[in-house]
Amino acid sequence: MTGVRIAVLAALCAVGTVVLGWWALLVVGMLRGMPLLPGRGTAPEAAAAGALGWLVLLAWSAMSGPVGRLAGDVGPIFHLPAWAVFAVTLGFAAVAAGAAAALARQVARRD
Repeated sequence: MTGVRIAVLAALCAVGTVVLGWWALLVVGMLRGMPLLPGRGTAPEAAAAGALGWLVLLAWSAMSGPVGRLAGDVGPIFHLPAWAVFAVTLGFAAVAAGAAAALARQVARRD
């Protein structure tokens, strides 16, 4: 069941990012953090879903444009290899969604 939840949340992250931008990660993370959905691993699930959703978007972008070349051009600006640019991108998505879920869970517990 956890895999299904992560897949659904990843789809929401990907579609939400296309429609709303990166803020969708926070919205989806907060929705997962609310106690409406069963389960205890809310932050790790949201983090995995955020990274998976953005991985799908990166793969989709790579099929239609020179994403690897862009990472190769941007990486040296931050003194990073191209693969690290992808890792940082996926890490940002995971941290944003996971932190939003953890925050929402803590706020919901106080009420």
